[in-house]
Amino acid sequence: MIVLHVVHSFFGFSGASKQAYSLAMAIRREYKDNDLTQSFFTFSNSNQFVHEKDNFLIYSCRTGFRSRFVTFYRTLLKVKPDIIHFHGADFLLLLLAKSYGAKVYWKSTLYKSDDLLSLVSIKNGWLKKLIIKLIDKNNTLTLQMRKVNSQFLKEKKLVTIPNGVNIPEIPFADKKKIALIVSAIIPRKRVIEGINFFVDNLQDQGYKLIVIGPNDSSLSGFDKKYHQMFKAKLTNDISYLGEVDFSDVEIYLRQTQFLIHLSESEGMPNIVLEALSYGCYPITRDMDSLAEELFIDGISGFNIDSNKNFFIDDYKGFNIQGYNEVRLNKSFSVVAHKTLLIYKNLAGKS
Repeated sequence: MIVLHVVHSFFGFSGASKQAYSLAMAIRREYKDNDLTQSFFTFSNSNQFVHEKDNFLIYSCRTGFRSRFVTFYRTLLKVKPDIIHFHGADFLLLLLAKSYGAKVYWKSTLYKSDDLLSLVSIKNGWLKKLIIKLIDKNNTLTLQMRKVNSQFLKEKKLVTIPNGVNIPEIPFADKKKIALIVSAIIPRKRVIEGINFFVDNLQDQGYKLIVIGPNDSSLSGFDKKYHQMFKAKLTNDISYLGEVDFSDVEIYLRQTQFLIHLSESEGMPNIVLEALSYGCYPITRDMDSLAEELFIDGISGFNIDSNKNFFIDDYKGFNIQGYNEVRLNKSFSVVAHKTLLIYKNLAGKS
């Protein structure tokens, strides 16, 4: 069984691409005896066709129509995949995948962006409605998106499998008076609003805030005025580290008591799952009811859009309930097992 993962930005700052890579690693790690080969197709500025990372082959092309068409079909002929796992929408490549004869497993990654309703509500929606029917199985990621996508695909084509998280071997540590924001510094992520929450609720309790994430003009959604407003918010109690390796983020998650993530909307925010895996308490917006799929409001996290008031004494120490929830239901081991069952079903092996 040969699986080709299609991701938009394997080499860039992309949560969906990071999820795809981590999932492929988990499948290989957890299920070594399975007859399964995995590779990737992505877009990059490199002229190099084939790259390699951790024994995965990554085929890449530029984003222009002709390059995508020619290079993807060339990749299909070389890889000969049974299943093409899309981690995000691409209608041209979907048509090519089906013309080749592969099964298509399509993951919806971001609510109000690539759920099926959003996709058909923009240019050429009538055509996209027809192409969507070619999808063999759609992972809606959340119940929130499943409700939307069920308008376009029959129930038997829908599954809901969450993003995965690597569970730390030793997550338990003494928490310090630290709050953390890990996010691109763009308006949609509401980083400034997160800083304001910190100032109003945590700063006078002796907490420090650390902000991590990219902040440059190459980001989708970058806003120069927002960038300047963000810089003006930095003080001795609020520090900005820029973009760092995830191994460094993990060091901070081990010590941090609160993750503040007030994004307008998300697919399923990886950083919230990662924070829970390290026993942090997430503070989020409602995100159109997504928050209730991530934690129990008032117990293992806090939704600022609820009618409850934030009392810091309710969230002291290690978040054991949040940690257990992700360990049992959202670990990459669990997600990899569910994904492998989908692959086998699509390939006619179960």
